[in-house]
Amino acid sequence: NARYGTPTFSGANLTNLNATNLTSGTVPDARFPATLPAISGANLTNLPAGASPGLVFIKKITASSEGSISFENGSGGVVIDGTYDNYVIKFSNVRPASQDKRFDCDIATGGTFRTSNYNCTTAIFNGTQGGVSVGTDFAEVSDGVMCMPSINNQTTKGLHGEICFSTPTDTSQFFTATYKGGVAYGGQYGRVKSYVGTGGFLTTGTAMTGIRFTFDSGNIAEGIFTLYGMVKA
Repeated sequence: NARYGTPTFSGANLTNLNATNLTSGTVPDARFPATLPAISGANLTNLPAGASPGLVFIKKITASSEGSISFENGSGGVVIDGTYDNYVIKFSNVRPASQDKRFDCDIATGGTFRTSNYNCTTAIFNGTQGGVSVGTDFAEVSDGVMCMPSINNQTTKGLHGEICFSTPTDTSQFFTATYKGGVAYGGQYGRVKSYVGTGGFLTTGTAMTGIRFTFDSGNIAEGIFTLYGMVKA
C-alpha cells in the first residue's frame, strides 16, 4: 500500500534563516545576541504619559543687554498652567551690566506682572577668603519672590542657579517659590558664594501666569534662562 504525507525533519542545525515569513510563535532567548543593536525611539508613539519621568524642555531665552527676561503663559510657546504640576527655571552665567546688583524675580497673575505684596528671604553663605571665613548673611525684600544681592558683573563670575514652583493654577494658596544659586570667584584667595531662599506672593484668587527676572537697576548683561515642566507621575 502506498503512503502519502510530508516528511518531518529536525531544524536544529539550520542557520542564517530569514525571519520575514515568521507570523507566530516564540523565539527562544538563546537565539538573541548578548547585546542587541541600539535603535532610535524617535518614531515611537502612544506612550503613556508617565513613561518618561523627568523634566520636559519648554523654552530657552538667552539674554544680551536686556532690561528683563520673562516667561508668560501662551506667549512664544511658553506653557505655565496645569499641563505640569511642577516647573523649574535654570539660569546660568547671569551677570548685571554694572557691579554689585541684586538679582530679582517677580510674577504675573491674571496676565499682569505684580510689583508688590511679596515676601522673600534669602540665606547667603560666603566662603573663605584668604583662609578666613566671612560668614553667613540674610537678605529680605517685599517686591519679589527671589532676591540674590551683590552679583558681580565680571565675565568670569556669572551666577548659576534655579527657581522652582508648583501648581500655578491653584488660586486657593499663596504662590510660593524656592530657589538656590551660587557663584565662584577666582583670584589669589579663592571664594564661593551660595544663595538659598523662599519667596511668596501673598494674594490668592488669581492663577499665576508668568515670571520675570531683573536686576534692581540696570540691564541683564548676559545669561541663559531655560524653563522646564516636570512630567506628572
